Amino acid sequence: MPRPQDVPLYNSRILDMYLKLVKRRYPFVNIEKIFAYSHIQSYEVADPGHWFTQTQADFFVEKLREETGNPDIAREAGKFIASPDAGWSIQTFAFGFFGCTKLFEVIEKITPKLTRSSSWRSEATGPNQVEIVVTPHPGVEEKLYQCESRIGYIEAIPLLVSNVTPTIKHTECIFSGGKCCRYEVTWPQPKSARLGKIRAYLTTFFLGMLAVGAFVSPQWTMGTGVPISLCLLLLFAVLIEKEDKKELTENMKRLRDAVEQLGEQVNVIYNNSMMTSELSKTINSRGKTPGEIIRVLTDNLKKMLKFDRGFVLLLSPDGRRLEYMGGYGYEEAQVDLLQKMNFVVGNSNPNEIFTRCLTEMKSFFLYGEDMGSSKTSYFFQKVGAKSMIACPLLHEDHAIGVLVVENRDPNRTLLQSDVNMLMGITPIIGLSITNAETIESRERQMTSILEALAATIDARDPLTAGHSNRVTEYAVGICEQMNMPRGFTEMVRVAALLHDYGKVGIPDVILKKNGHLTTEEFDVVKTHVGKTREILDRINFEGIFRQVPMVAEAHHEKMDGSGYPKGLKGKEIPMGARIIAVADFFEALNSKRHYREPMPQEEIIEMLRDGCDKHFDPRVVDAFLSYWRQLEAEKRRALEESNTPLVSKLLFLKEFISS
Repeated sequence: MPRPQDVPLYNSRILDMYLKLVKRRYPFVNIEKIFAYSHIQSYEVADPGHWFTQTQADFFVEKLREETGNPDIAREAGKFIASPDAGWSIQTFAFGFFGCTKLFEVIEKITPKLTRSSSWRSEATGPNQVEIVVTPHPGVEEKLYQCESRIGYIEAIPLLVSNVTPTIKHTECIFSGGKCCRYEVTWPQPKSARLGKIRAYLTTFFLGMLAVGAFVSPQWTMGTGVPISLCLLLLFAVLIEKEDKKELTENMKRLRDAVEQLGEQVNVIYNNSMMTSELSKTINSRGKTPGEIIRVLTDNLKKMLKFDRGFVLLLSPDGRRLEYMGGYGYEEAQVDLLQKMNFVVGNSNPNEIFTRCLTEMKSFFLYGEDMGSSKTSYFFQKVGAKSMIACPLLHEDHAIGVLVVENRDPNRTLLQSDVNMLMGITPIIGLSITNAETIESRERQMTSILEALAATIDARDPLTAGHSNRVTEYAVGICEQMNMPRGFTEMVRVAALLHDYGKVGIPDVILKKNGHLTTEEFDVVKTHVGKTREILDRINFEGIFRQVPMVAEAHHEKMDGSGYPKGLKGKEIPMGARIIAVADFFEALNSKRHYREPMPQEEIIEMLRDGCDKHFDPRVVDAFLSYWRQLEAEKRRALEESNTPLVSKLLFLKEFISS
């Protein structure tokens, strides 16, 4: 059972009020020094859900008194709640619609959310007067400064509502032997109300006086008494109206300031919500790769949450280290440094925050000086970081990586609320990245299976080995040149790999024949597209991949309708089949066969051009030629780069021998 002094009793918002006071009125005070003395972290104070013990609160106020030189700092902090700098925008806006008596009743209900050390009770004892009784809970040993803070807090309430200073009589105190702290609070009415009462009394007095005067001296009453009475009453009316306007102006100013602060807070909350919604919607859309998810994440962190810089580390496939996967805000040299750093999982150094974040599955909120000697510290020194947040990317019961954000702007301090927000979206990110990796893994597995199936056909004849893979490469290149969607390109990839699978049913004596085929033999070969369709129809393709059997079957159709097996023409031929037709034609003529040698590429290209609108779709031919020129240019460039060292050495030898 914890000791009474170790039980969390005081919400962080109480200490946060002290800090706001210090930053505003005592800017010379070193807050970090106070935190260190009281064993408190800055992010704990920024977290509205954090609670502090009696010991921590005692040390905090003790050091604060010493550093500020103000023994009454607790009472000043309590009263500071009425200041516009306190930031209670929502409360001030709402409290503006309450009277003081009602507000003290509301405070009675709010207090348990701020302190667990005592109970509050408020009771109206007369007009503009309440009695407040504070009774400590059993086992709690409050200190005198907490009574002083309460007095300041009570003083602030009328100031917050009506801008009037109350009178407080502390009739019983636990620090003077009492069982509770009892406060009798009275506050004056607004000046306009007091003037209104005086006007009412004067009106009654004047009416009585004029009534008597009417019997005693009617002439004096009508000539002097009535004018003087009316003038005095009119004067009071003017004064009352002036005070009313003054009080209304002051109240409107307080409400306007509160609304502006409230607007800023709502804007922050709105941005956080929009970011979470946008991120969830984007990264959960189908077809996103892990890299695309991380790019969406970093873009939103920068755009919506205003973090200056950030990056993502993911666990390597072997589970031994964290690897850089993407980020923003860093220079190229800094990214290069991050990519080269080896964050080994399981490192015993407690200052390696990134790996601890992963293995312990908890967030870390650190300043540069807190990082100690580690690779983490080295990196942040190199990039000039001031503070950072590291959050684990969680999926089910384990972490798959780490999200890191930081700010360099001293006016945008990282807060625990930032940690809370990030921890709210990291499970979504973790799930989405895991799903994307699973899909990618299955796609790689499926591709390898399809390639193996295609290889079984190509392997029947050494001369055709690799044909399906080369056709696939050309077909994908055409799709990219035509800016086809990713899903369509992947469908064409599968259809191209399996476009000749029906040849498994063609006898070797025909398939491997040296020389030209007879008409009957060619008719047998043409049946391979139908066999391909029959085989592929047995596979349960989904989505756009349902087109694969149809596309594979139609790759020998021609634009003029003279192709096979169905004699389709023009737009009746699926676009995927038109693409594979060009790729298959070029690859077949560019390779050796039993009955001929490879044809010159220029001649094949000329045949492609001549076949436009008759055999081939002109757009597909143009896309292929563009792709082929690009491919040839890359080959020449690669060859030149590979020969450069040799050429340099030969030139050096030539110059050396000449000299």
